[in-house]
Amino acid sequence: MSRYEPETTPDYSVNGYLIVPEEIKRDGETDVTQQLQTLIRENPNRTIFFPDGTYLISMPLLTSADPSSTVSLVLSQYAVIKADARKWNTDEAMIRLGGGGFGNNAERAGSHTVFRGGVVDGSGVASGISVDSGIQTIVTGTSIINTKVGLHIKDGANGGSADADISDLNIIGTGKTNSTGIIVDAHDNTFTNIRIGKVQVGVELNKGANMLRNVHPLYYGIGYVGYENSCAFWDKHGTNWYDFCYSDQFGTAFRLGDGVKSFFNNCYVFWYEDRGDNQTAFRADGTFESVVDTLRVCFRNKTDNAVLRETKAGGKGSFEKLYLDNESKLSSTDAYKNYLK
Repeated sequence: MSRYEPETTPDYSVNGYLIVPEEIKRDGETDVTQQLQTLIRENPNRTIFFPDGTYLISMPLLTSADPSSTVSLVLSQYAVIKADARKWNTDEAMIRLGGGGFGNNAERAGSHTVFRGGVVDGSGVASGISVDSGIQTIVTGTSIINTKVGLHIKDGANGGSADADISDLNIIGTGKTNSTGIIVDAHDNTFTNIRIGKVQVGVELNKGANMLRNVHPLYYGIGYVGYENSCAFWDKHGTNWYDFCYSDQFGTAFRLGDGVKSFFNNCYVFWYEDRGDNQTAFRADGTFESVVDTLRVCFRNKTDNAVLRETKAGGKGSFEKLYLDNESKLSSTDAYKNYLK
């Protein structure tokens, strides 16, 4: 064979870096679920790279959280993993990180999984990515689109802590009222530089000790059905930290469970259109106990708006350095002045 002729069987792996082979079709029409799952299972402790193309799957892809068999999945910018809308029949996410094996050993190489780049397309029927188990999982640089739930961090493997680092995501929901950007059911995670759109709820936090920085949910594409129940951030647990988190056009920007104690710094609440009544910056389902430092709120046109609505008076929360646009649009029952420092 001439040295200028290609090998009959190309070697797609170099020093632990494995390229998805060409025989796994990426035409967006052929179901490659089993081929990809086999590739993941048979290549432990490798980084698997997905070249450009559309990889159609009909069931979730599972990676292991056991350090002896973890993999990292890296997609090119124009690689798409797409759910087959004709066959998808599970509520589980398309990509289940740590769903194929339990592990919890941060001192060992391979202790965490990385998902990086590309596009995860739920085709309007599937959820995107879940962190099922393991610790220190990284999801970064990815677009998660047309999904019922964009990202779900399940109850972690380390006493309820996932320690996941989530950054630089673009999450687009289905445009239906059952669509949520991020659901967090574990402690000790960081969320940085994330944009979320076409969802009813931007971020739902069911556990504490999470840090959110520069997270921006934008309400659009739903047609304002059930608008009064839409919210950018729904904190049901408390003890979460928010820095430069920005709600755009939701009925409620920050919804807090009864007695929730969380911390908000340099946040912004904005309405760019006159849609829906009772536009609310903070809504407390009980007493208001959180600390809000440096908040700007810009209402649009309506006259029954509120910085704070509470169902029980007498909380010990506070607002400090509050900047209001259109203060004349506030409801007479707005409770924020009782907490203003």
